[in-house]
Amino acid sequence: MASLLPATQSPLFFAVDIDGRTYFTSQYFHRWYCEQKALEGHEGKYRRHDNFRAKIRSMELYGRLITGKHILVLTWDEVKNGPTEILSRLRTLFKSTGYYDLILLDATAQLELTHHLDDELSKEIAYRHSNATAQQPHAVGDILPTEYATRELNAFLRAGQLLKTPEHIAQQEAVKYVEASTGVSFRHLLLSAPAQDAIPDHDIMLEPTELAHRLGYASAIALNKALAAHGWQQRHMGSWEARGEGTKHSTRHAWINGGKTGYNLKWNYQAVEMLLAGASA
Repeated sequence: MASLLPATQSPLFFAVDIDGRTYFTSQYFHRWYCEQKALEGHEGKYRRHDNFRAKIRSMELYGRLITGKHILVLTWDEVKNGPTEILSRLRTLFKSTGYYDLILLDATAQLELTHHLDDELSKEIAYRHSNATAQQPHAVGDILPTEYATRELNAFLRAGQLLKTPEHIAQQEAVKYVEASTGVSFRHLLLSAPAQDAIPDHDIMLEPTELAHRLGYASAIALNKALAAHGWQQRHMGSWEARGEGTKHSTRHAWINGGKTGYNLKWNYQAVEMLLAGASA
């Protein structure tokens, strides 16, 4: 299955900035969709890229996303006869497709796409390795940004309930996810949420930097290497992913840094402390 996936060095898998917005190609998201399915051990409904593009075009808000320039559908004839700056930026992408038309999606369109794929895990694809974020809140059609963000927050929290995720963790991840994808921040409200008070010690989840500080490691890099040496995580496509026992004691965590977003792992403090203390005993 992996041999069917496109090569990562292709220009189709890099961000494209147009008129102040960051876009990724449909090929980029299709690749991660296929990657996810390969990890799950089966093929998805949209294994072929043309079927994946058809799914994008079938979204209920597709017309509004086009109107709002959250989705760009570009032909080679349009681009080669357009502004030189855009032509120079997109020439290699068109060459990689054989000069077929391109579908580009910004963060708002990516968010909508995640609700139209064929399983729950696929709903994270658009943000798993994407460094795109909405620089300013955008409305979709006649939906106000705050209304749209509230809808996404609610959906994320419901998913947390279904997965029996501790409420304080689900709230933290939901707020970061929504801010990264829509530009609307609920952080001020999160600080006042009752679930964020008096978190039990066994539920404390920390990022490697804070864990390293508490456990006396020189850096997050050193701590990550220690966790990898014990088989709790490994590098995959440039990111750390939990493995074996590590999956029981970690959670994927959204981060925001300037104009970039992504995911890393948070670890259960008590579990990691016991693991590493036992190793040094």
